[in-house]
Amino acid sequence: MGNINIKGNNVSIINNKIFVDGKEIETEEKVINIIVEGNLDKLEVDCCNSIKVNGVTKDVEVSNGNITISGDVKGNVNNINGNIIAKVINGNCKTINGDILCND
Repeated sequence: MGNINIKGNNVSIINNKIFVDGKEIETEEKVINIIVEGNLDKLEVDCCNSIKVNGVTKDVEVSNGNITISGDVKGNVNNINGNIIAKVINGNCKTINGDILCND
């Protein structure tokens, strides 16, 4: 199992394809764990194991996977299946199957 380091502002994972700033990133990995070091404008993921953002983010959209954000969320966080943990969420926050925890 390998790690891939990617730089960009907008990350999307849709139908098991990874896009960074609109460009597709090739990978054969079946289990996706996302770790973002730094600030991020938008993160959109349909399915992953987990997401950790070590910085500030604007908007996060996830269908399946736990989300941990060590910095503030300047926009909205939406998740269907998974927990949301963040320092501060300034926008709307919603999960259907999971917990929402703010630990300022």
